Amino acid sequence: MLPPVMIKPGQSEATARVGDLLYVTTEAADTMATTVATDNSGVLEVSQATDNGSSQTAPGAKAIAAGVATLTITRPDGSTQDVAVTVS
Repeated sequence: MLPPVMIKPGQSEATARVGDLLYVTTEAADTMATTVATDNSGVLEVSQATDNGSSQTAPGAKAIAAGVATLTITRPDGSTQDVAVTVS
């Protein structure tokens, strides 16, 4: 299993393979308040941050089919970041 594709603040492009996970890097205090969306749910399946009481999972997406999609990240301050994701 390959490591996830990490999406950093300011990043505008990313590549992934079908089956890859993409995680949005955030400040620890911002993880639960950061959300993600996509314009192409046939390529990326988004997942919001989760907290099971003992650990948190960052928001992100799973690459489910080849194609191109935009992953839109909304930070707690209301700023957004669009990342063009190419999945092969």
